[in-house]
Amino acid sequence: MDLNANGRLSLDEFGRLWKRLNLCKDLFRSIDVNQTGFIDAFGLKKAVQETGLTVSDDVLSVMVMRYADSTEKMIFSDFVCCMIRLGTVTGVFKNLTRDGRGLYLTGEQWMQMVMSS
Repeated sequence: MDLNANGRLSLDEFGRLWKRLNLCKDLFRSIDVNQTGFIDAFGLKKAVQETGLTVSDDVLSVMVMRYADSTEKMIFSDFVCCMIRLGTVTGVFKNLTRDGRGLYLTGEQWMQMVMSS
């Protein structure tokens, strides 16, 4: 969200964040049809697919381990963090890949990417 990495959100950056939050809210509500306040791994997979992104089952498992609780249930705030992180790392990959299949990073690029995400 902090596109220029200055530690602050400009009005434009805040607008982008607000738009993403509203998209996450609408997506979460569309999956949590029973209004339980959480989604499971299946719901997360559906959410990711609805955004048009593709992740492997292995990556999905990592996302569930990182953002869900011990029963693999994910509340809204964790869902938002997960989806924003997914969007960010997808964007970084697209910006850094040369062929769409992989990356080459210098040590400096790697540290900046990891420390800022």
